[in-house]
Amino acid sequence: MSHRDLVLGSFFAGVAGGLFAHYLSYLNPNTFTFLKSIEVIAMVVLGGMGSQIGVALAAAASAFSLVALASCSAAPGTATTAGAESGEVNIIAYAGVWQEQYEAAVLTPFKAKYPKIKINYVSKRSSAEMLSTLQGQKAAPATDVSIMDISVSESGNTQGLFDKVDAAKVANLANVDKQFLNKDGYGPAVMVDAIGLIYDSTLGGSGDDNASVRKFNGSCWR
Repeated sequence: MSHRDLVLGSFFAGVAGGLFAHYLSYLNPNTFTFLKSIEVIAMVVLGGMGSQIGVALAAAASAFSLVALASCSAAPGTATTAGAESGEVNIIAYAGVWQEQYEAAVLTPFKAKYPKIKINYVSKRSSAEMLSTLQGQKAAPATDVSIMDISVSESGNTQGLFDKVDAAKVANLANVDKQFLNKDGYGPAVMVDAIGLIYDSTLGGSGDDNASVRKFNGSCWR
């Protein structure tokens, strides 16, 4: 590899990263997994390791293929209403432990109550991956429900990726506390993260838990 190739590759990688960040308005390290490295290597192999034009064409073909596959995926499922308790719902949300807990707490009871409704759960490692997938589906949406970080969903709202929620069609929206509703009418917050503090109560010098906690508010702990 010549110095010129290294400089050109680094330059275009930097430009692509800047455009990617500007387009998504959100970045997460989990977006750039080992599979991304495999994709880059595949582009080089398919385009020819000795051909710069070939690699560029292979990269363009790979990107086009990903968008085309996302656009040709299954059409959105039939929305469930009081009078239609059958159909299909496509959900995109987090993977791993989050998916396991969500399926146990929400999807399993839902399937038991509505056995004729098929749930297709597409798992992603981060909200950035979800947003990228939804952007690829913009011309032909294939997702009914998306569960992601609110900071990322705001970007999706401004890009026109999400529809506003019609309270007349979603009766359960009336059960959501007003502080968790979106002021513009988009999907509400479904969960709130919390941070806990574990400490040694003996550090407070007394049996008063409040006094123990207040001690941590001192300048030495900030």
